[in-house]
Amino acid sequence: MSLVVTEAALQKIKEVLTREQKQFMRIKIVGGGCSGLSYHMETADAANPHDRVGKYTLSTGGEVHLVIDRKSFVYLMGCEIDFKSTIAQSSFIFHNPNAKSSCGCGTSFSV
Repeated sequence: MSLVVTEAALQKIKEVLTREQKQFMRIKIVGGGCSGLSYHMETADAANPHDRVGKYTLSTGGEVHLVIDRKSFVYLMGCEIDFKSTIAQSSFIFHNPNAKSSCGCGTSFSV
């Protein structure tokens, strides 16, 4: 899968999957947001037949499985997902080379 996921993001995803007792983190692109398209993440029990599934190994051990549908994968190719936590907020950060522009908060983009 041509998606880069930082160790910080993998750790947070693993934490969420463990808490919710799910096997997969689904990442998809949905319409909406300031710039037209938004990133959406949700836990899932299974992948669909046409999904792309990426398996990532954490440096501390264990694995994380990410699931992306075909349509979303086109927008996410080459993307890097990171996780940042500050006093003010904690969030996943998408560094997407396919985005032509993005909103100030970084949660939506256009192509």
